[in-house]
Amino acid sequence: MRIRWKMLILLVTISLVPLVTAAMIGRISGRRMGDELTEATGRLLTDNAYRELNRIVELAVSGLERDRAMVETAVDIQARAVESLLAGAIPGGQVHFSEEFDSPDLWPAGMELSERHAKYNLQDGVFEPMEVSYETPVIRLLPGAAHDVIAGDIARLASLGEVYDFIHQRHSDLILWQYTTLDSGVHSSYPGHGGYPEDYDSRNRSWYTLAKAQGSALWSPPIIDASTRQVLMVRSSPIFAPDGDFAGVTGIDVPMTLILQRMELPEAWRDNAKVALTIANRDDVTDDVQLQVIAQQDYNRAERIWDMPIDLEVLRSDDATTFAALIDDVRKGEASVRRMPYLDRDCLWACGPIQQQQHANTPVQGLSLLIIVPFESIMAGARQAEDQMARRLNQQFQFTGLLLIIVIVIVVVIAFLASRAISRPVRDLALTARRISEGDLEARATVSTSDELGELARAFNQMVPQLQDRMRLRESLNLAMEVQQHLLPQNPPQIKGIDVAGRSVYCDETGGDYYDFLHYSELTPGKLGLVIGDVTGHGIAAALLMTTARALLHIRAPQTGDIAQVIGDINRHLAKDTTAGKFMTFFYLLIDAEKKSARWISAGHDPAILYDPDTGEFSELEGKDLPLGVDENWTFREESRAGFKAGHVIVLGTDGIWEARNEANEMYGKEPLQDVIREHAAQSAKQIADAVIDDLVRFRGGQPQLDDVTLIVLRFTE
Repeated sequence: MRIRWKMLILLVTISLVPLVTAAMIGRISGRRMGDELTEATGRLLTDNAYRELNRIVELAVSGLERDRAMVETAVDIQARAVESLLAGAIPGGQVHFSEEFDSPDLWPAGMELSERHAKYNLQDGVFEPMEVSYETPVIRLLPGAAHDVIAGDIARLASLGEVYDFIHQRHSDLILWQYTTLDSGVHSSYPGHGGYPEDYDSRNRSWYTLAKAQGSALWSPPIIDASTRQVLMVRSSPIFAPDGDFAGVTGIDVPMTLILQRMELPEAWRDNAKVALTIANRDDVTDDVQLQVIAQQDYNRAERIWDMPIDLEVLRSDDATTFAALIDDVRKGEASVRRMPYLDRDCLWACGPIQQQQHANTPVQGLSLLIIVPFESIMAGARQAEDQMARRLNQQFQFTGLLLIIVIVIVVVIAFLASRAISRPVRDLALTARRISEGDLEARATVSTSDELGELARAFNQMVPQLQDRMRLRESLNLAMEVQQHLLPQNPPQIKGIDVAGRSVYCDETGGDYYDFLHYSELTPGKLGLVIGDVTGHGIAAALLMTTARALLHIRAPQTGDIAQVIGDINRHLAKDTTAGKFMTFFYLLIDAEKKSARWISAGHDPAILYDPDTGEFSELEGKDLPLGVDENWTFREESRAGFKAGHVIVLGTDGIWEARNEANEMYGKEPLQDVIREHAAQSAKQIADAVIDDLVRFRGGQPQLDDVTLIVLRFTE
């Protein structure tokens, strides 16, 4: 990036930092104020929600108890009227059977569409208005009833229209159907309607069987109306003949879904709130008290089959402790509001007790109105306040951004005009540097200013001759590296029965590590000499000592004498020529591939590693001689071993392997090296060597290589 643009960025930064800082502080303060406002609004809405739910439940319970009392009174009146008819003379009048209501050609007078008596369409899942008559009840003969035998009962129930209408006019918002079923097989219903299933027998309905069995008025569990498929609660009462015998049951259907839906909830709660009548029952299997819904605002389509019982929902919550406390409130008949999850949503649960008379003034314990409101609906107001604050903050930020743009434009113009005089000397320096980078080492900077740029130009001009010297030194080092690399074996020897490979990685251009292969097959078939050495230090001095040792080895090794004599002669020459503190560790290993044996001398070098795949164990080929160049009169001792088998692996290496360190300054060690050898022992010698180098690189990570790394791998193949 040009200095002119750097100056431009600097000036813009200096100008904008205070303004941006002030804007950010204002934005953070505004956001904090918005958060505090949202939190305070949330607390207020929560407190209000608790109070509002208590009030709604209290009013709703009061209304439900009033409705309950009115329906119970209406059923009592209806029952007494039926019993009076049964005790009196047979009345006259016209009778309209259900078959007439099913055929438009036979409809009685007064038929009209009723939205309230809408029939549920199972296929489409919608309610459709049905035709009813408020002028006459409908008579239906139940299975097994003989018309001529029960003609009197038919006439009596057909005359109930005035009684039904009297009750209906006063409680039309509560009542769906009014009906009476006699044990003789006559059924009447008001308003008159059709749509009865062919096999309908009201004597098998729960409101009939329960009232008959109990002998007193009661509320039955929710059922599906046979004609409309609406969900109903039924208040029914037994009726008795003049002689006191059971004669039948009369009842009134109350559409609980409509009654619960008409409760006035706040608009923000209405769509997501659940309103239900519940009762605390004990589970017959687990003996645990559970909260069961006996009526709710809506039911699914699968529950619209009229002759199937409704699968009542059992309420649950993940907060077992709070839920148990709510059930305890329901059982005790106490009103409460508690916060806990429902269907994985945080909600407020409000319950209020309803005292329902079943018989003999004995209230049913645990019947309650329950309202569940998701907490997110309650917090809708807080979210609106938060959104409004966010909009205002965004408007303020947009204004600040516009101001920043204006300042940037002004600063850019000023910086552009002011940067020319300053950037020209820098540009001259850049041009000179480019010429030097292209190879023109005679180029010089001509900046004549007396400021820091002038000092930089003078230092730059002094640097170029030094750069020339360093480039010449670099060329020399590269040449030395190339020579040293060519001194190492280029390809491993090919000898039957053994597979061998070597690798050497220097940390500088030149190094003091050395390995070599001495191929004796021309003189002695099947023999191979493996040599590895490590000169103290690294760089040019170490490379020269290594090169000297290599030259001495290649001159002396082909001559007569055992390996102890060979190493002794090399040591005497190196000891005479090297200075104090300079020496070379050396390992000479002579392999006889045909006899599966080895002889070696270790001159201060780490032992060779031997791996036996049959046992999975490691051993060492070690020696106790001094390094080369320490004592010219030292007598070296030859070691030997036989009995090598196919699969045996011998690894010679320098300390640059196990003394390598990673970024945590941990040393690699020999155990990881043995692990790599064991894992790849079945592969070729080259693959084993490559695996060691790769694992070493992985271990170091980003840590640079601090010492030369050299190793030889030999594997017996047969």
